[in-house]
Amino acid sequence: MMKSGRCKYCNKALVSSYGDMSSKVVVISDYPLFDDVRNGLVYSGTYGEALKQEMGKAGIQAQACKMITMWQHAPDEECDAQWHINQALEDMMDAKLILMLGTECLQAYSFGTANEYSGTIVKSKFLKKAVIVAGPSYAAIGKTPLGELRLALELFAKQRRKLK
Repeated sequence: MMKSGRCKYCNKALVSSYGDMSSKVVVISDYPLFDDVRNGLVYSGTYGEALKQEMGKAGIQAQACKMITMWQHAPDEECDAQWHINQALEDMMDAKLILMLGTECLQAYSFGTANEYSGTIVKSKFLKKAVIVAGPSYAAIGKTPLGELRLALELFAKQRRKLK
């Protein structure tokens, strides 16, 4: 589980996860954004609040999900990317449903890019028990139309209802 503190590889401050950390429903994006790093909490800035609002419109309570990022701090070429990938993978191992937002996540845990697979269910060689819905990077909220994100959230919400 992602915890606050400092990265053992580059000494950057780690950003804490958001939501119910025991949830089997996971939302993961590539990395924390500027406001998330400043606040020390993922999805806490303007983009994160917009994502949570869009999730709510689709009938998904963000606080009921385990919300994490693949990178636990802003990406850094000097840091050990594989450590971050493995830590997030560990957080997803017991998941039944995952919303994977962004190309870096899709490439690390599945295949392809967000542009190719957004709004579809993808497979993972690591997460065979989970249904994985691909979506665009949440960093694009406000910069691009919300159609792709909304399609991914609708599919995610539909899959969530099947879990109950």
